[in-house]
Amino acid sequence: MRHAFVAVFMLALGALAACDGGNEPRPTPTPTSTTDSPRPTVAPAVHDALDLRPHRLRTCALLTKSQVAELDFPPQNSEGASREGGLCEWFADRSGPGRTETYLFNLHADVAGDPLAAAYRESNDAVGDRPVWQLFDERTVGGLPAVVRSRDDPAASCQVVVGAGNGQGITMSASTGGSDPRLCDRMVTAATWVVDRARG
Repeated sequence: MRHAFVAVFMLALGALAACDGGNEPRPTPTPTSTTDSPRPTVAPAVHDALDLRPHRLRTCALLTKSQVAELDFPPQNSEGASREGGLCEWFADRSGPGRTETYLFNLHADVAGDPLAAAYRESNDAVGDRPVWQLFDERTVGGLPAVVRSRDDPAASCQVVVGAGNGQGITMSASTGGSDPRLCDRMVTAATWVVDRARG
């Protein structure tokens, strides 16, 4: 008897759903930042593609000196390029009484891969019962689909991966020895400025 009641109840719910004309606004889904449910594994489509190839050899120029200062990055230390893309790194050791903190920030302009697609494929990776990416937050950065993610503490390390389309993408990463609750926000700001400058 209980099974019959459940079946009738489910049919009634289905009928109500079918009557819903879809005219009522639906709440925007909250970004996935926990592993309570499986995360999506397919990246959103890029509708306004950005060509990063002109910036492969001068990746550091995608952030101005004043922007680097505002982001509180260390002085620029290295820049390099390969067929796969360009890389710019800023790093420094900041020591204080009884502590040494290493700060590393890097910007990768990927022109021969798809870092956003890779980020989505890896979204549910785990070691045992522990997810590899503790934070996985879907965003839009500079009008492009993006993910903000962190393996451990997002106040100590954070990465923003932006899809540029045509198999290209931008990755803005930070790793610090300290704790900055605004670290991910700073990386999103940096990635937004990079997109804006790359668009010219």
